[in-house]
Amino acid sequence: MGVRAAAVSPLGSAPPGRDPDGLTRWQAARVERRLAGLHPEIGERVRAALAGARAGDRPYLRAALAAGHPARDVLTLAERIAGKPPDWVATRLRLVDGVPGGQYRLGARIDQVDATTCGTAVLLVLATGADPVLALSLTAPDDQPDDPGFGTRFDRRQLLVHRQSNLCWPRALGTTPWGMNRWVARRATGVGPYRVRWAAGRRAARLVSEVDRALALGERVPLLVGARLPRHYVLALGRDDTGGEAGWRVYEPGSGEVRVVPVAAVRERRLARWLGFDRMYAALLPAA
Repeated sequence: MGVRAAAVSPLGSAPPGRDPDGLTRWQAARVERRLAGLHPEIGERVRAALAGARAGDRPYLRAALAAGHPARDVLTLAERIAGKPPDWVATRLRLVDGVPGGQYRLGARIDQVDATTCGTAVLLVLATGADPVLALSLTAPDDQPDDPGFGTRFDRRQLLVHRQSNLCWPRALGTTPWGMNRWVARRATGVGPYRVRWAAGRRAARLVSEVDRALALGERVPLLVGARLPRHYVLALGRDDTGGEAGWRVYEPGSGEVRVVPVAAVRERRLARWLGFDRMYAALLPAA
């Protein structure tokens, strides 16, 4: 299934009632569990690193904890980004921001590598958005004499994720929602549990509302869209109410762009103007 700067906030601004660093509820709870489970001496060092970090860096350190990285890796990340300009940090610790328009990193467009990898690109953007250590391994790896550059690394990682998420399904046919969900559970350790929900019959309107609520809470939601059949994955990043009507900011991997999609268009099945296909068939909703 698929078709082939402004300042970036670290993990998104946090409205009242949300985590101050923009983490999801699952991430914030896991950070507290991780901190409580650390050896007292190591825990003190990690807490000191969090307390001493710049406001824009702290969300990334907490996200790394939520993703399950050892304390030493979180401390290494804190040291590595402490002296870097905010723009360097923002463009290397996540692949896609919420600003509408083309998404680029280090001169490469963040789009799907071929006609079958829309779901793969969505998975990779979802995983790196919740795991800054994973993002940094792609955007700024340790010096290597034969490093092919970010664009090639990104394409190669897409092909790897495509294989990992299609163990029992022909890769030429794209990725099933269950393959997407399985990959998130096994490989995207910073995201938390998701579940597949279909927009069938009377459930269609309810699913739109559920996606809208998840986005309001800071979650990111993969969507499966199509015409007569499901065809293409996109990633809803958050809500957007700046244009006078309720909308979603959606990453569309075929173009490598973030587009503002009116919620009314989702409900009325007229999405082709923004996403190439009119109908939302399914969503991967956070289960926690």
